[in-house]
Amino acid sequence: MGDLQIAVRDEDIGWFTIDDNSDLWDRDLPRFVLEFRNETDWLQTDTLHRRISKDKGWKTVTPQELIEVLAVAGVIDVG
Repeated sequence: MGDLQIAVRDEDIGWFTIDDNSDLWDRDLPRFVLEFRNETDWLQTDTLHRRISKDKGWKTVTPQELIEVLAVAGVIDVG
């Protein structure tokens, strides 16, 4: 997605960007896991499936994939 980044503002600590640490120079440093869940889809999922689901509806994504999800949902405009 080029130079696009996901930034979050917290009232206490201010703005920060979300990164999965995939570009760290030291491969032994820990990577962050970035996940999202479509709450509308999750609430419409059958109750039995929700109970037996191992991931509880959470999907692991890269920052670029999350930007694409947010764009498709109309939350952000990347045009």
